[in-house]
This record gives sequence, C-alpha cells and structure tokens, in this order.
Amino acid sequence: MRQLTTTDIQSNLTETWEGICAWVVSKPRLLALPRPEQQIGFEYACRLREALRAASRYPKWDRLFFDGTNSIASETTHVDGVGRRPPIYLETHQLIGRPPNVAPDSVLCDFAAAIHVLRASHELLDLDEDGRPRHQLWLPQSMLLQGARLEEQVREFEHLAERGVEGYLFALYLNQANRRTAVDSRAVASWATWGELAPGLFATSRRFRVHSSRSSSPP
Repeated sequence: MRQLTTTDIQSNLTETWEGICAWVVSKPRLLALPRPEQQIGFEYACRLREALRAASRYPKWDRLFFDGTNSIASETTHVDGVGRRPPIYLETHQLIGRPPNVAPDSVLCDFAAAIHVLRASHELLDLDEDGRPRHQLWLPQSMLLQGARLEEQVREFEHLAERGVEGYLFALYLNQANRRTAVDSRAVASWATWGELAPGLFATSRRFRVHSSRSSSPP
C-alpha cells in the first residue's frame, strides 16, 4: 500500500470532477432526469473510490460512503429546516497513514462532497390533462428556490468545515433556452465562476477549507 498525502486526496477529488464533467457532456440525457444529482453523484462516488484505490495501490479500500436519498427528499425539505447532508463522505485516515481523530466533538469522516444541478426552464412547456409535462421528466422550478437549496448546502459545508471536514461542492447549471436567470444576474451563487462545458451547460466548484485551528496539516 502506498500512503497518500492530503494533497493527493484533494487532487483526486477535483480530477474526478473534471472527468464527470466530460461524462455529463457525452450523456446529455442525464440532465433530463427528474433527479440528475442522484445519478451523477453515484457515478462520481464510484469513480472517486476507484481513483483512490489505484493511487494508494490498495484495491480493497472502501471507506467512501454515498447516500443519494437527500437528492430525492430535497424538493420537500424546507430551506431553513434540518439541512441537507452532503451525500458523499470519505474517511481517509487509513490512506494517509494516521489514526482517526476520536475527540468527543469530532466526526469520523474528513472529506465530504456534493453535486448540485441548477436548471432553467425550457422555452416551451406543454402539460397534459394531469398537469404533467408531456416532453420532459421534471417540472420547472423557480431559480431562486433552486438557489436557496444550493445555499443550504453551502451552510452545511461551512458547518462541517468548523468540525474538521473539508468540503467540495460541485455544481452544474443548465440553461439551454438561453434565458437570463437569477444565476446570470448573480442573485444565485454569487460566489461562483462558471466555466462553459457545452452550449447552455456550465460548471463550477467551491472548496470549503477546514479551519486552521482544527487542521493538523499545513495550509
């Protein structure tokens, strides 16, 4: 087994996201699913696990945890409610070669990641007699509401950073109708710098660093 550094793990997290971005571009139907975060997040978790196994030369490593149920419950979760736990957690102490922090106020995992998708409405929406879209699998939602859920995830990552967990929030923004939305006016995700992956599809990411007083590794 080859011991990794924190920098190695950080690189695997971001490089796996770059691979996922290319994968999403090659499979545009993913973004037409009712909950694209669930499928994209699962693919990201699988790729990240394999990348860390290869980097550490430890094919049996399996301390990555994925829970996609939050992406299903998100529509009925109140923005100011309990919060949205990131669906992907890593416990990397074994890879780094040091025992886990077992302080009473600590959390076992030390990295977390989440994928969020923002989607602007299509140009036209045709509803059937039951009020369901005829030609798409999801109902349009206010971009401000979608942004509020994104900021709820941001608050959760900030809370985790205070507890010693480094976070990575990855976001996709789909706007094939070329609307001017709250994302474009920076009312949503004002912190984001979007890179264009394909016409109408953009990506960004944000890293939540562990507070220096809680981190045992150099900045």
